Amino acid sequence: MTIVLCPPCGAEVEDSSMPAHAYVPAVAGCWALFGQVQADEMMRFQYPPAHAIVVDAYMASHPGDGTDRREAQSVVVHLVGLCGLLERGWDSVRSRAALRTVVSRKEALPMLQPWSQPSAVNIHSMVGSRDIDDYDARARTWAACVWDAWAPEHHIIRALLPTTGN
Repeated sequence: MTIVLCPPCGAEVEDSSMPAHAYVPAVAGCWALFGQVQADEMMRFQYPPAHAIVVDAYMASHPGDGTDRREAQSVVVHLVGLCGLLERGWDSVRSRAALRTVVSRKEALPMLQPWSQPSAVNIHSMVGSRDIDDYDARARTWAACVWDAWAPEHHIIRALLPTTGN
């Protein structure tokens, strides 16, 4: 087994020959581990509220260089989700509605400066949760670390959040 580093998130993962995502700049092994976490989540907990947090944390922890519009948009949109969940206390339904509002805007989303230091926590933290409460706690810890890593860009993300219905 060969271990490789996923440069965007800092996770050390098994090398994989499986395909990676079309525009998320994760190495194939990191993308595969995310898929395994998602499969375990669905088998054990169906579709828990923590699902949105896990997706937002993963996607926001994989910024690229901004050459692909979808890549840049993805990071912004998922940071909006994290901000709503962590700072405004929105549930996953409200958070998803905010994501749709941001995506539906006609103007281009801002280009964020990629983080200089990946989050201290990554996808590995989601492996091996004991139960749904543990899974939720791990997801929230990871999400908070990812959100904190984007601190210089918080003002931009906060400005994108819908102001009605909060």
